Amino acid sequence: MVSFIPNLDKIFCKKSLKSLALTAIMLSSLGLSLNSASASSVGPGCDPAFMDAMKQKAWMEAQREIMIAQTTIAKPDSVFSLGCFGHFTSGFSIGFGNGNNYNYSGLVNSYVSSAFNHTYGGGHYGGAGNNSGSNTNCTAMQNLWNAARKADLDQPSALLGTLNEFSTYNRGSFPTPYTPTGFAAPLATFYGAKAAGKSVGANFDDMNLFAGVTAPQSQLAAPKTCAKGIATGVLFDTDRPEIICPNPGCVSDGTKTPKCCDYSAGNCSATYP
Repeated sequence: MVSFIPNLDKIFCKKSLKSLALTAIMLSSLGLSLNSASASSVGPGCDPAFMDAMKQKAWMEAQREIMIAQTTIAKPDSVFSLGCFGHFTSGFSIGFGNGNNYNYSGLVNSYVSSAFNHTYGGGHYGGAGNNSGSNTNCTAMQNLWNAARKADLDQPSALLGTLNEFSTYNRGSFPTPYTPTGFAAPLATFYGAKAAGKSVGANFDDMNLFAGVTAPQSQLAAPKTCAKGIATGVLFDTDRPEIICPNPGCVSDGTKTPKCCDYSAGNCSATYP
């Protein structure tokens, strides 16, 4: 092969050797880095404590929905009772072969009293009547319907409670006033004592929403003092600085050393800067 560049083969060989050397060094470094990364601990983005806290939070949310369903989706009432079974069978006897009478009335009553031993509406409506196999009241279903339509949520209502309130919620007159087993443990994680500056169960700082500066004046903690104002650089009458009060409901008192006060000129903050 004829080359128009003198010593081309030597130049190419030297450059190739240099490239191979650099490549070998890079691969070696990359291998060391990968081995080092695999041997080191997992980074903070994969904190198992944080993942565990998320799972417990999800468990509590699911448990809350289950408890709400238990209070709003009532146990069914007996068809024998709502259908006034006793009215249709009153005065009749059922006979079988050889003249033996079947005690259907007593057996139905035994079944209803054992399986539906609560008031109508799954125990929600005490004044609407009770489940009974010998029921002759054919307005029972209408009475139950009226009771359900007139029902309202007491204020405050347990159905609208927080997770903390649901942990001790008692269903009262409903069929089974049970609190689910194991509900307190995740609650203690989120509502129990917290480590200073840390979120419970995870090694990361608590979120700071700066509510004292951003919350409306009506939502500030007692004595509901407004946050300090922010100077705009504008002067009124050459000696009264303009300030912006960050809390909704707080305004400047307009003095030479302005303060943020609520609209009634009370609970003022310290002088602005």
